[in-house]
Amino acid sequence: MVSTATALRLDNADACIKCGLCQLVCPVLEVDPAFSGPKVLGPDWHRRFVAGERVTDDTAARCTFCQLCESVCPVGVPIAHLIAEHKSHLDHDPRSRMRDAVVVRPDVLARFPWLTRVPRQLAPVAGLSSTTRWPRPHRPRAASSDGGTSRVGTVGVFVDCFSRAFDGATIDALVVLLGRAGITARLVPADTSVCCGAAAWASGAPHVAEGRAREAARAIEADAGDLDVVLSVNATCEATMHGEWHDVFGIQTSVPSVSAVDWLLDTGVLAGLVERRRRGDRPKRLALHTTCRATVAGEGGADVAALEAVGYEVVQTELSCCGAAGSYAFKAEHAERARRIGSRVGPPAEIVGVAVDSATCALHLGDLWGVRATHPLVWIEEAMRP
Repeated sequence: MVSTATALRLDNADACIKCGLCQLVCPVLEVDPAFSGPKVLGPDWHRRFVAGERVTDDTAARCTFCQLCESVCPVGVPIAHLIAEHKSHLDHDPRSRMRDAVVVRPDVLARFPWLTRVPRQLAPVAGLSSTTRWPRPHRPRAASSDGGTSRVGTVGVFVDCFSRAFDGATIDALVVLLGRAGITARLVPADTSVCCGAAAWASGAPHVAEGRAREAARAIEADAGDLDVVLSVNATCEATMHGEWHDVFGIQTSVPSVSAVDWLLDTGVLAGLVERRRRGDRPKRLALHTTCRATVAGEGGADVAALEAVGYEVVQTELSCCGAAGSYAFKAEHAERARRIGSRVGPPAEIVGVAVDSATCALHLGDLWGVRATHPLVWIEEAMRP
């Protein structure tokens, strides 16, 4: 059997120096002492696997794929990705296999968002949590904005699978902001659901992840190949498109994708909107949770700058990972662990809400902390209203 690390060109898979730094930052290990930890489940297991040992550790399934372990590794071992490979060799009961077949393809679920309206009492039958808050269907309003009336130009807006079905508010907020600046937004893909592959990687299905990623890349080329840029709103998708797509799968698109908040700042679009806005009320105190994937990718600073530019007093949370981890918190066996991870830190005092750069993380934190949690773009658009 060929190692996934070899087949998918994961560099430094055998470079672990056993320093243990990865163990210190692992959010799962902090709340679950029975979890074997990233060093044992990743590089240690991989070395045994390559040597011919076919022993697995069931606690590998508890990994959230936050990649914080990779961010502190001094020799660049792809620890979380090795744990994802480890997951692919675990034995699962038929119910879990059926559930996970859908979980690794969230673009399929996005085509049938009404499934989340199934009575919560039935959730355990499908291996899903009956306590985790489920999303409500909320699609973006339109496939494009302002037709052919653009005064400046047209940009693409990548609609990830979750936003397509459940977080249309974030896409709508971005479209409105662009429209106020005279920029036409073209939603990409226009009318179908695609997934970047992050969910499949996290669930231990790297080859499914590659298939989802290639399908998404083809959709971007088909609907935005004539544009100069595609803006993304989900930090996990952005990290995957710049990380696994390029470094592991060798996927390149002719049109670059960039964080929407970064682009609004770097191009001066947000500054232009702020100049035209009337002075508002006293600044509101807003918490900002930079998700684990955004932290690993070195992002988050733009969110602070953008929110402060439109008048918010921003307080960053001290939570390294909230425990949502895409579909992780929705799985029955992980729900309580996810809540413990997200409850390690409480919300800052006297805030009007939390800005979160990932919709599933926003859903999870809003439920745990009892405050409104939504994307920075939504908070920005609200602050910019006349």
